[in-house]
Amino acid sequence: MPDQAVADQPVGDEFEAKNLAVQRWVVNKVKKTYQVDRSRVIGYCKIGTDGGKCTISKGETATRTINVALGASRGLVSGQLGISSSHSQTVTIGCESDPDGMKAGQVWRAYAVGDKFTYKVKKRETRYSNDGRVLSTNTSYSGLLWAFNPYSNGLFCE
Repeated sequence: MPDQAVADQPVGDEFEAKNLAVQRWVVNKVKKTYQVDRSRVIGYCKIGTDGGKCTISKGETATRTINVALGASRGLVSGQLGISSSHSQTVTIGCESDPDGMKAGQVWRAYAVGDKFTYKVKKRETRYSNDGRVLSTNTSYSGLLWAFNPYSNGLFCE
């Protein structure tokens, strides 16, 4: 599947101090589908004798990663990306090794499959006078961040 750009959506004002309004957006979003998260093995087995087989059953838990910066919360970022803010996803399928068996010492691993997002957080601070005039505006951007949203029915095994 090709990369998809996701539209930016502004977030409402958050007043963090008197006469200071702070807004945050998730910007420059790119979504890649059917990505394998090789940073975490969610299930594995090691073959003890030649010809052994391995089954990784459904019900394993995959981690949902959401990076944040500039005071943006996990909930804000997940909402802007259109994904759950929950930390995990239960995988509803399993996988089985080669039916002809594997060699002793080989390891069969399962990894989550899902959507990977890259993005930045934009933060704008506006200071107001007591009579409501804008005194200053400061805009900053985070470095490149990423999120991984595992599918409930996605598993990559090798």
